[in-house]
Amino acid sequence: MKKIFLIVYAFLVFISANGQETKITFKANQLPNSKIVAGYYFADQHYVTDTIKTDAKGVGVFKRSEPLNKGIYFFVLDNKKYFDLLLGEDHEFTVSIDTADMVGKMKISGSKQNIAFNKFQQEMTPNSLEQNKLYEQLKTATETEKAGLNEKIEQVNANIDALWQKYAKEYEGTFMAKILNAMYGGKNTPDNVYGSFDMKETGLLNTPLVFSMVRAHLAQHIKKPVAIINIENDKLINAAMDNPKMYEYILNYLFNFYNTFYKVGMNEVFVYLSENYYLNNKVPWMNAKDLEAIRARTGEMKASMVGQKGHDFTMVSHLGDSINLYQTDAKYILLYFWATGCTHCDATTSEL
Repeated sequence: MKKIFLIVYAFLVFISANGQETKITFKANQLPNSKIVAGYYFADQHYVTDTIKTDAKGVGVFKRSEPLNKGIYFFVLDNKKYFDLLLGEDHEFTVSIDTADMVGKMKISGSKQNIAFNKFQQEMTPNSLEQNKLYEQLKTATETEKAGLNEKIEQVNANIDALWQKYAKEYEGTFMAKILNAMYGGKNTPDNVYGSFDMKETGLLNTPLVFSMVRAHLAQHIKKPVAIINIENDKLINAAMDNPKMYEYILNYLFNFYNTFYKVGMNEVFVYLSENYYLNNKVPWMNAKDLEAIRARTGEMKASMVGQKGHDFTMVSHLGDSINLYQTDAKYILLYFWATGCTHCDATTSEL
């Protein structure tokens, strides 16, 4: 089996040069002597970082001697319900929880962004529920009914656009505004799925948004000619290059994807990324050993790229004659490898 070289990307969430501490106080009357599991998002993964214990009054404190990196953090209660909070500019605040309605009855003090984010969620929830309901109705609607439903969907979508844009404008420049732009702004730049992303904001890596954006980029271009894929990948990579962490994540993700995605033409994309970035001194995070493995893998890929001349070799015919591949004059040559006693080969031979 062919060995697959993968790059593992590590991102440390607790490193910060700032001396300010993080302290989040939770109050949950319905959860005395309970546990709240705290964690953060990174790309499409969830990482647990701590467990907060509440006292007899349902009060618990999440405390760190340094500020956590910006991102969306999740908190899971004993009853398996969970909620998200933003860690951006505010690092010390209080959250009061009502398990009957996590979003609607949440009270926050000391964090303007989380107060605004919670208010945004409260206003967004009915729109999202209505949108989902209409899409479900659309699945079984008659042609006559579809026109009316599509009209309602357009109105709900307009409400959603107006809502997120209002909050993004009001809190322009904040981490919350950058998240809203990343979540909803893509439709404003349909030819450029990352146009609404602030690539200089490393905190977006601690959300699922960058992963979703890169996947959307891949889906948008995967069926295009290789030359176009390379151009579009370069645009995305160059957009992230001013932020070392963002650049590292996006380039590594694309590289791993084209290394393992088996489709005609993908070898060429892998080789392009390898020769233009990894083997061109543009990956300061890579060590010499891994670069040597990439160099070897690139050599393997180049040997099997579409349009490349295959390796020459000599065979012996059933008559004992020597047959040379390069000297065989034919428009098409089919090479079929099989082994005596191989039942799979026998079945495939009959199909051939």
